[in-house]
Amino acid sequence: MKHSFTINSKAKDFYNIDSKNLSSSIEKLSLKAKKSHKNIYGQTTYSRINIEKYDFENEELCKQAKDILINCFPRSCSKIKKGEEIGIKIVPSIFLLGKKSIIVAKIPCEQVDEKWENFKNTLIETYKEPKTEIIVSKCGKVIWK
Repeated sequence: MKHSFTINSKAKDFYNIDSKNLSSSIEKLSLKAKKSHKNIYGQTTYSRINIEKYDFENEELCKQAKDILINCFPRSCSKIKKGEEIGIKIVPSIFLLGKKSIIVAKIPCEQVDEKWENFKNTLIETYKEPKTEIIVSKCGKVIWK
């Protein structure tokens, strides 16, 4: 990963997961590809992946944040149900819902490429714990894994 992306620690907010200030810490960063590629519109661009990691002091606080997320899923504030695919307005994202942490990463629709797929797999391999729930969204669709 270090060879493909540069890191910017001043990432902007993109999901309001901690609207009730339940987390003990929040880390945000933005990755920018070192090499450009052609997006789906034929424009030269650098892939940008934004990441947020929320840590919670205990499982109950994390569960509350997950409930807030599921009851008002980002972008359209749609309620989603565990295990159910749904079509909503959203960009490609991955959500790792652990026991005491939530990790979210997203990329614009037009920048999805093989680096995004590799990134998602690496994120899962690195941070998945037993019983971690995974939500993957594509442009306009949410899928539980």
